[in-house]
Amino acid sequence: MKRLSSQLIITESAETLRNSVVELNNYAISYQNILTHNHETAHTLFYDGILSPIVISLAAHGITKREIENTGYKIVLIEDIDTVKSFEDKKTIIDLKTDNPLLINDLIKKHHHVFCRFNSIDFIIACTVLPQLVISDFNSMSECRTLWSGTNLADKKITAQTSVSIV
Repeated sequence: MKRLSSQLIITESAETLRNSVVELNNYAISYQNILTHNHETAHTLFYDGILSPIVISLAAHGITKREIENTGYKIVLIEDIDTVKSFEDKKTIIDLKTDNPLLINDLIKKHHHVFCRFNSIDFIIACTVLPQLVISDFNSMSECRTLWSGTNLADKKITAQTSVSIV
């Protein structure tokens, strides 16, 4: 079992938690608010940034735009990201066309001038949570999480220093 904590945690249901711990094991994922539980957070790894489910590329999984649109979501591929105004509708999936953190970091550096227009939480949900909803047989009980470090937590923005890693 892993116990992870960070300033913000995004759950599989797109809920944003502050001051919380996520416990991951092969059977379940649980979340606890650190402030409401009067116990030590021993054996907990703290990460500086935002923890989310893993980034999923639907294109990399062979899912077509038509299949995605049949689920009620719309998809924006990375090359079309300039056309997006916002993600407030919670129905737009961003497909970075890769699940590889190194390639994602290159994309963030290349497109941060566009990504910084969006709320970082909405952006992360569009890359992680929403694609999981489209892939019905995807195992969301993964013991892995994506750490988004270098985000501007005060303004909730992706920056040129933002990077992702798997924890």
